[in-house]
Amino acid sequence: MPGIHQQLAAALCSNTTESEHMQHHCQSALANVLLRLWACGRISACSLQQIAEAALADGCQHPELGVFASLGSWGTQTGNCARDLKQQLNKTQKISSTMSVSTKAKNTKNGLVQNVRAAVMLPHKLFADLFVNYETHFHEVFGTQLVSEFWSKVDKTDVRVALHTGLPTEHEQLQWCIPGWVHGDAVEYHDRDSLMTWSWGSMLAIQISSLVSSFLFTAWPKLATSNGTWPTLMQVLVWSLLALAEGKWPTTQWDGAAWPPGSEDARRAGVPLAGGWRVVVLSLLGDQEHFSNNLGMPHWNKDRFCWLCDCTKTSGTPQQRFDYFAPDNAWVFKASHEELASPTSSHPLFSLGLTCFSIMLDILHAWDQGMWVHLAGSFLKEIIYKHYSDLNPTDALATVWQKIQTYYSVLNTSVRLTNLTLKMIVSNVKFPDKCWPILQAKAAETRHLLPVLCQIADDLNDGSQHAKHRHEALRNAVLMQRVIQLEGMIMSEVAQSCLLQASQTFLAHYSALRKWAHETNFVGYHCVQKFHMGGVHLPRQASFVNPRCVWTYKAEDWVGRVAKIAHSCSFGTKSFLLSHKLVEKYQFLLHLSFSRGFFDD
Repeated sequence: MPGIHQQLAAALCSNTTESEHMQHHCQSALANVLLRLWACGRISACSLQQIAEAALADGCQHPELGVFASLGSWGTQTGNCARDLKQQLNKTQKISSTMSVSTKAKNTKNGLVQNVRAAVMLPHKLFADLFVNYETHFHEVFGTQLVSEFWSKVDKTDVRVALHTGLPTEHEQLQWCIPGWVHGDAVEYHDRDSLMTWSWGSMLAIQISSLVSSFLFTAWPKLATSNGTWPTLMQVLVWSLLALAEGKWPTTQWDGAAWPPGSEDARRAGVPLAGGWRVVVLSLLGDQEHFSNNLGMPHWNKDRFCWLCDCTKTSGTPQQRFDYFAPDNAWVFKASHEELASPTSSHPLFSLGLTCFSIMLDILHAWDQGMWVHLAGSFLKEIIYKHYSDLNPTDALATVWQKIQTYYSVLNTSVRLTNLTLKMIVSNVKFPDKCWPILQAKAAETRHLLPVLCQIADDLNDGSQHAKHRHEALRNAVLMQRVIQLEGMIMSEVAQSCLLQASQTFLAHYSALRKWAHETNFVGYHCVQKFHMGGVHLPRQASFVNPRCVWTYKAEDWVGRVAKIAHSCSFGTKSFLLSHKLVEKYQFLLHLSFSRGFFDD
């Protein structure tokens, strides 16, 4: 009986080459799974080879599995498995948007700053590669079919559109202009370091998996970052995004130098990238830490932390404070001419035609991990320690948990807490008044918990003013969520008004709860800056687009995927070389996603 190697030889004994087998329309389902797991950083190339060889031993005859089983000289040279796999994939690779850039970095061993080469993926080149090689998927992941509808419905007098200097002035050109975003975030990729990651994409790819609709620019380890690392990389990013906004190949190199005469770049300078399509960045996405530490917005610890109005934390009159939510507050909202005369930040990204109004406050961080965790934590603490004061806290929690479970079923809640402990509500169970109550739960779990807590607050409403404030605060919080969930990308004026009214009502009732807590010495219903940003300013951004369409749930999911890929590339890799391995593997992931349909990973 022929052995495994002989079986492979027989399977591959035809007039077709191995690369043609890799492109064959009848792809191996197991090979697809193995490639997806490897590209996403879940298994190594050695594991891929071992599984493929085991499949051959069990009688699988697909040529692709034979190719994978033969990696690293049939597994005898395990150190060569990754190299051989990449060589195979490069035979069909159609994405080549990487560029190596010289920049400054910190040596993690001696702390000295040195010149290194960083790998980046140029947005304009990736855009062109996708159009030429994956045109069907190109229109899907950039939402080109929605462009005309977007520009016909969006309010062109909105400050984010009216002040944008990078938008085409003619209506016909807008029909080829895809609204885009840029996102930045730091993510832990192993126990000792985090990765600062920048990505971009189309605002119209709402229902598409983050795997194929968020695109990497570059990522860099924090421990290898010096003061000179990001200025150069940001200059390259802006250069590429300007070409993307124009929809044409750039006429000069990123540093302004002319292209070498006769080069491919010189020949195609000024030629359309993708048949006339372009992407203009309209929104900057991220969390407060990213806005302050990376984009140059005021820090949340400053007295004047808000870049959209002149509220204060401690100075000035009480009416000027950020947490004074009564109608007679003394806040003055920033006018567009003020921003144009004196920009809030000089970060290079704002040279794309953006202003501080282009920074989109995020529901995930301002609501779900901001206002809602304070509201839910305080409500649960009050019920457990005050309403059920005749019970010990553990028994009171069990009673509340039973009510939550009941309403989960009644409301058919899709995302649920799997358990609830006192430590998730009060960080110090022995001394529950030592810290402010903040619900420790995932963002999605918190937002889906609010309707349940609203039902419980209704049940406990004894007609007192305090009980009414408690119920109304929760009811309006739920209403805010419901409005954005029911509306499309461009919200109607009625919906915008409803969202703003619900937010103002919520803040009014929450202020009453804060006053009650102060008067009764109850440690709860605390107010932080996120109530101002998420309750005052975020609803006003709905005049541009639905906040749900620019929230960072999708971006956070994508960053988590990139962290796994980075982790799989980090073994034995110096920090300043990580970007090269990450970008290389990410390009393979994109190619495999479009050629093999990994959209649902």
